[in-house]
Amino acid sequence: MPASIGHLSSLEILNVSTNYLSGTVPLQLSYMRNLQTLILDHNKFTGQVPGWLSSLPVLAVLSLKNNMLNGSLPYSLASLQTLRVLCLSSNFLSGEVPDLRNLTNLQVLDLEDDRLFSTCANKVKTPTKLARMTRLL
Repeated sequence: MPASIGHLSSLEILNVSTNYLSGTVPLQLSYMRNLQTLILDHNKFTGQVPGWLSSLPVLAVLSLKNNMLNGSLPYSLASLQTLRVLCLSSNFLSGEVPDLRNLTNLQVLDLEDDRLFSTCANKVKTPTKLARMTRLL
């Protein structure tokens, strides 16, 4: 993905699924302050889910499924107040799921086929509005 993508400051939707993109999720995306939907599914992104995603103030849909992301989920995800859909399935993520109860707009949480867990009596702390959640280990 070209570094100049960050200059698209008015862009609201970015979907680059199934493009064989690799490397880490580009930091330049953090400059896209109007981004509401970010879909990077079915690529070969590596590294961790970036903590800077929480700097996208109007992000409503975040989907990074079917990549090669690893490590734990950043606790900063819990500050994405506008997030409605969070799909991170089929990566190599591990560790504890952060407390997501403050994501009061969250409707879809997809963490299937990762190695994530919750220490709270095997229940993920999620908002009451959550409409659909796929299973955790």
